[in-house]
Amino acid sequence: MLSLLAFLGDFVVAIVLLATFISAIGSLAGFVEGKDTGGFGAAAAVFVAAVLAGIAGTLLAVVGIILGCIAAARNRGRVLGVFAIVLGGLVIVTRILLLVGSATSGSGGS
Repeated sequence: MLSLLAFLGDFVVAIVLLATFISAIGSLAGFVEGKDTGGFGAAAAVFVAAVLAGIAGTLLAVVGIILGCIAAARNRGRVLGVFAIVLGGLVIVTRILLLVGSATSGSGGS
C-alpha cells in the first residue's frame, strides 16, 4: 500500500510541479521584461516542493519494500507483498536514474 502511495504520489507531484513551473516561467518572463513579479520565489518554491516530494516518496518506497518483504516472507498477503516490492523498486530506480541524470548533465555551455 505504501509503495502504491509513493508510486501514485510521483504522478500527482509531477502534475502539480508542472503547473507551478509553467507559472514560474511566466513570472520569470515578466521579470526579464523589467516587471518584478516574484519569479524567483516561484522557481524556489518549485525546487523546494520537488526536494520534499522526492524525500517523502523515497521514504514511502523504502518502508513499502520492507513491509512487502515481511508480508511475502510470512505468507500473509504474498501477492500484495510482491506488488509492494515491485512498485517500491520502481520508485527507487526512478529516483536513482533522476539523480544520476541530473548529476551527469552538463550546463550546455562550452
